[in-house]
Parts: sequence; C-alpha cells; structure tokens
Amino acid sequence: MTRLSDVVKYTRSTILKPVSPLTRANLWFLVGVLLVVAWGSIPMLNADALWFDEWWSLFNAGGVSYEGVPLAQPLSLLEIWRQIKAVDPIHPPGYSFLLATWNALTGWSPFSGRTLSFLLGVLSVAMIYRAGRTLFGHSVGLWAAVILATSAFYRHYWHEMRMYTLLVGLHAVVLWAYWQVMVRRPHIWALLALVVGMAGLVYTQYLTVLALVPLGLFHLVWGKKGRAWWVVNGIGLVAVALYLPWVEVALGMFTAVNGGSTRDGVFTTAHILEQALAIASQGKGWAILAPLVLASLWARGRAAAWIIGSWLVTLLLLLLINARTGMFIHIRYVLVDWVPLCLVLGLGAEQLKRWGIPAWLVVLVWAGAGLWGYPQFEASYNRDARWTLPWSGIVATLAPRVVADDVALVHVPAPLLHWTQERIAPYYTHSLGIPVLPTPLRLPLARTDWIGQIGPAERVWQLYATDTTPHGYSELQAVLGERYEYCGEVQGVAGIHVDLYAKTMGQCEPSFYTITP
Repeated sequence: MTRLSDVVKYTRSTILKPVSPLTRANLWFLVGVLLVVAWGSIPMLNADALWFDEWWSLFNAGGVSYEGVPLAQPLSLLEIWRQIKAVDPIHPPGYSFLLATWNALTGWSPFSGRTLSFLLGVLSVAMIYRAGRTLFGHSVGLWAAVILATSAFYRHYWHEMRMYTLLVGLHAVVLWAYWQVMVRRPHIWALLALVVGMAGLVYTQYLTVLALVPLGLFHLVWGKKGRAWWVVNGIGLVAVALYLPWVEVALGMFTAVNGGSTRDGVFTTAHILEQALAIASQGKGWAILAPLVLASLWARGRAAAWIIGSWLVTLLLLLLINARTGMFIHIRYVLVDWVPLCLVLGLGAEQLKRWGIPAWLVVLVWAGAGLWGYPQFEASYNRDARWTLPWSGIVATLAPRVVADDVALVHVPAPLLHWTQERIAPYYTHSLGIPVLPTPLRLPLARTDWIGQIGPAERVWQLYATDTTPHGYSELQAVLGERYEYCGEVQGVAGIHVDLYAKTMGQCEPSFYTITP
C-alpha cells in the first residue's frame, strides 16, 4: 500500500526536482510557444455558432434536448450512457461523461464546452513532451511538443467541442505510462495512468483500438518478460474488463459500417494519403516533412523502433479498415496516429542535430509554417461541412422586434444542408418564442409545402447572412408575395439581411422598427 510519505517523496524527486539552466530555458521556450498558440486559438472559442457534430456532443452530454432546446436539468452519467446507446452509438460515451462533468461545473454553453477542448489540447502538448522525454530524452520531447502545438490541423480541434484533443492526450499518456512501467522505475501514478489511458482511449473513439495494436505487438514480441511485463498484462485485462459493458455496442457499430465502401464521400486510399501528407506537412508537402521522417529512420534503440513502427502500423491499419468498411469520410480520423507521428518528427529533428544541422531551425520552419498558415487553414478547412449560420446575430436582430404569431425563415446557403441546422436553430432561437425555420436546400418546394411551414403567421421574416448566397431566396420571395404585403428591408445587425412581410401594411411599422422600403 502506497503511503502519503512515498507520494511526497516521489513528487519531490520527479516533478519538483531541480532542472538544468538549458532544460529550464527550453521549457520556457515551450511555454512561449503555447502562449502564442493560445493567443491565436482562444478567440476562436466563441467565433461561430455550433455546427452539427458539436450539437451532437452537447446532446450526448445531456445539455440539449433532441428538439434542440437547452435542458434545465442535465442528465446523470447513467442516463447519458443509456441515451447514447439508444440514440447515437456512433461514438462511445467517454468524452460525453467528461463534457457533462465539465459543463456541470462551468456552465452549458458552446464557449464552455470548447474551452474543455482547448485545455485538453494544452495538456496533450505537455503530455507528449513528457512521453518524448521519458522515451528519448528532453530534446525529443521538446521538439515533439512544439510540432504538436503548432500543427494547424490539430489546433483546429482546440476550439471544437469534440473528443479529438482528449484522444490525442490519452494516447500520449498511454505511451508514457507503458514505457515508465516497462523500462523505467514503475510507480503508482504510471500504473493508474496506463489503465485509465487505455480504457479512456477505447471509450473515446472506436478507431483508437488501432493505436493500441502496435503497443500490444511490441509488448508481446520485444517486451522483457519480467515482473513488469506481467503487471502490464494485468493492466491490459483490467482495461478490457472496463470496456466489456460497451463491447456489444462497439461490435454493432462495426457491423453497421462493414461493407460500406460504396457510400458517397468515402475516401480512397490515395485520397487519405494525399490529405494526410498535406495536413502532416503544414500544407507544404514533402519539402517540409521528408527531412524529418527520413532522419528519424537513423534513430537507434527499441523505443525508436516502437514509435516508428506504431506510426506506420497504425496508418496501415487505418487504410486497411477503410478499404474493408468504407468508414473514412473525413481526414480527422488520422488523429489516432498523430502522437506517434509527432514523436517520429521529433526523433528526426534530434537526428539532424546529431548530424550538425540545427534542429531548432528545422522545427522553427515547421512551427512558422503552422502559425503563419493557421488563419488560412481555418478559413478553408472543412468549411463545406461545418460552416454554420450566424445564429447569435439572427437572434440579436429578431429579439426586440418579433411578436406572437410571427415566423422567421432563415436561408441556408449551399453546400450547407438545411437538416444540419434544424436542431441548432431552436438551440439559439427558442427564447424568441416563435418558429425559426431553416429553409430546405431542395427548392423550389411546392406552394402548399411553403404555406404549411408558414402556417397562420401574421408576419414572416426572411433572413440570410450577407457573406453567403441565399439559396432559394427568389423562390421564397415569390411565395410570400402571394399572401403578404412586402414591408421592406429591416435594419439588422451587421452581416444579416432581413426582409419583413405582413398580412397588412399596418402591421409593418411599429415605432421601434427601422424599415427601408
């Protein structure tokens, strides 16, 4: 049994032990990098409205109803488990548990949920530094941490209410804890970290099991068969036992996607490799990636072979699983392989240093490409799928003006699909007390369909974001013109175009409106 004195002694000898001036300088350098990254990432936490997948994160955590209305009484962890299993088993419930706990303490808002992702992103950088330092030494840990922190692709998920920064952080925890237990001095914290990390990974995302396969192979083939080896076996069995309650759901999900390679939008192997190269090189291709990858192949030792093998084996398994199941519909799935990749690049930087090439210069080029290109990356990455409407501006425009029996129709621009906004709309607009309906993408609808949506409304608001092309605007305008008088354009907040229609002109101009006929 571990005594408190043992914990204090370990803390003093590891966490609080003195560091050399060079080590201290490098750590301050890493802190500086994190501050620069935070300066660019924090404004993104509340820059836009929820998108479709973030809404599901909030729903699965118990912060919103299926109709889109925020919940006054969030769900318990058991209720979250049951709801995800019944309604949305596409992801395991681990991240939802953490998000629910976090939001219970900080509040149920998109900003709060995204802040959790940001904090996990920072912690993942700290954890990959610790893993790299334990496996290869301080310098490799520093290079890997800087590479991870300045990856434009990874930074995107620092402000998205999804499980990906948790996934990356837990993967780094598992690599560190395994090596600490097997090769270095094992202690209670490493044992706990290994079991929590392994169970946490498979409860965060289904594909993470592929990242554990190389660890298992290394452990069985190259692991020294001593007491620590059997301890790790026991920890693995505990992690498996913890996952057993969800195994049936996981197998059901695999069966559901198996053979789905004919679905629209599935990535081919060539497409995966092409996009993976782009995001893994800050958009610069082999020119920035090849020197680090090739140099890493000269690294020696079991740890280097394990990490390089983990990166390649996990990537190969991802490609094989996709060829069999057709599950790759987004490049973000390669994040299950991101920690080994960053460690490989850190190994490459250290090997270049041994050859007399300044490692800091190579890493600086990488970091500069990521920091400089981050705004452009955010402006283009995944925009067709995740772009959302400026719901806060829409609410600010309508809130002082709407009355009972009004209806608002908000144009959803192509290629954004209207169904992605059908639950997000009431999340932001439920307080208005009127129906706010995203217009369908398939226009023109039959006249009776539009009349059915509008119902007996006395007035109808027609809105769209001015930085988009409003799909179906003229068709809807013609339908409204058949039943309503056109009041004119209403002055809204910046970026929102608003037209008002009413049954009679007398309903158009209450004193608090600004109308442009």
